Amino acid sequence: GMASPPIYTRLILAQMVRIGYFSLPVVGLTAFFTGGVLALQIYLGGNRFGAEAIVPQVVVLAVTRELGPVIAGLMIAVIAGMVSFFRWKKWF
Repeated sequence: GMASPPIYTRLILAQMVRIGYFSLPVVGLTAFFTGGVLALQIYLGGNRFGAEAIVPQVVVLAVTRELGPVIAGLMIAVIAGMVSFFRWKKWF
């Protein structure tokens, strides 16, 4: 049969922890500030129509359903690229 390359499960899991788990503070901080800006913009727009009461619901739905996965994916991609770059340059 054909020889298959070795699978280093421990190294794969270590990279998943390094890239995924350790990037949670960055993703959380980004989501927090994005939610704040979104709340301000929705409040300013809804203020004209007396719809200030629905601002929290709209922000929660928008961030969790629409923006959350996009922001998390972008931040994890950036962090993964940085980790790969710095390991390649032997800076850390």
